[in-house]
Amino acid sequence: MGGYGYGYGHGLMDHFGWWGFHGFGWIPMILWWGLILAGLVFLLRWLFLAASKGSAKAQREDKAVEILRQRYARSEIGKEEYEEKLKDLQRIT
Repeated sequence: MGGYGYGYGHGLMDHFGWWGFHGFGWIPMILWWGLILAGLVFLLRWLFLAASKGSAKAQREDKAVEILRQRYARSEIGKEEYEEKLKDLQRIT
């Protein structure tokens, strides 16, 4: 048989390139790498936002304890109220 028959010659995929797009095989590749890159960006963003939310929560709780200490130091609240509120704040964390 000749070169373009059913044998070992040029097959259909030889004429249409990668994924059969006849020279446009780079488009699916760019889309694929774009999806991978977007996934990595979203993953890193999620990780950093989760870490920053945790540290912001700790800062708010530390600030609440500091305000409670200042109020106790200024004698705005008594020892019993201070200890009760401190236990409440520690229970939240």
